[in-house]
Amino acid sequence: MMLLLSVYYKEASGFFFRWAVFVTMVFSGFRYDAGNDFFTYQDMIKGTFPYDKLEPISKALIEISSYFGESWVFFLITSIIYIYSVYYFCKELSDRPQFSFFLFCVLPLSFLTSFGYVRQFLAIGFFCIALVHFLYGRKLKFWLFFVLSLMCHYSAIFFLPIFLLYGFLSKRVYPLVVYLIFIGVAFASSGYVLLASKYVGVYGAYIDGERFIDSGRKIGYVVIALFFYFYIFSLKERKKLNVFLLNVYFVFSCAYALLMPFGEYIVRIIYFLFPSAYILFSSTLVSNVKLRLVQSIGVICFGIALYFATLYFATTNGVRDFLTNYSISLFV
Repeated sequence: MMLLLSVYYKEASGFFFRWAVFVTMVFSGFRYDAGNDFFTYQDMIKGTFPYDKLEPISKALIEISSYFGESWVFFLITSIIYIYSVYYFCKELSDRPQFSFFLFCVLPLSFLTSFGYVRQFLAIGFFCIALVHFLYGRKLKFWLFFVLSLMCHYSAIFFLPIFLLYGFLSKRVYPLVVYLIFIGVAFASSGYVLLASKYVGVYGAYIDGERFIDSGRKIGYVVIALFFYFYIFSLKERKKLNVFLLNVYFVFSCAYALLMPFGEYIVRIIYFLFPSAYILFSSTLVSNVKLRLVQSIGVICFGIALYFATLYFATTNGVRDFLTNYSISLFV
């Protein structure tokens, strides 16, 4: 509702948009029993679970929350950082920032998923800001926020090549057959990941060991289908930004196809690249006003359907429902 008001009341657009962001922060920050690692972080704050191997920023936030003796402090700080980062990302790069922020709220691998993988999504937030500064040529700020991302979750280092290959990724859109071949090769190469897992130590347990979890396939097919939607509709103006983000999303799709057979715990390493979808969706809207309205409603309904599908599949989890047990921490 606030995002709609932000669109239609131009004179108060900033107020309504910021209010929507604030509500999103509060809903995330004061959650209780929502997210598959919620109680692990709570035990870290209580001092009953070790956290000495966490990354520096994540460890510092645990210690701050432990000092105050309240777990909501940790979840509120991380929610504010992550959600503000996505807001900044959408505001700076999207032609329709309210539309992009709404999609962040409802699409999988975004808002609801951040309840579970707190450290990683904290890193994704800083990564989004780093990407904005990189695209605007602010090298010092880019490196600052990329290092902050790395200090929240070390997996951010795997995505440094995205920036190093900017010239290549932003150069052109390739023929569809090229993308199809690479996605096919990614699907066919999953066996090599299984082979390599035997040499990666403890993380191999997520692939073929006791920590393996067979989930994430359904959304994987949606992720790959979205690439073809973006390919068809998002390049009408062939802006350099759109070309770059499309190719970044393609890298994301290929990596998802490669890792999808090994479940969510492995494939989540590439969630850093999914925010490109928030901007690409905005760029798909056609110029015709009537058709754009129909298309916007279609995308919004699609996002809402995925949102409730995410909640539904959470209820079917054989171990524990990680999302719909939501309570407000101040009232528990």
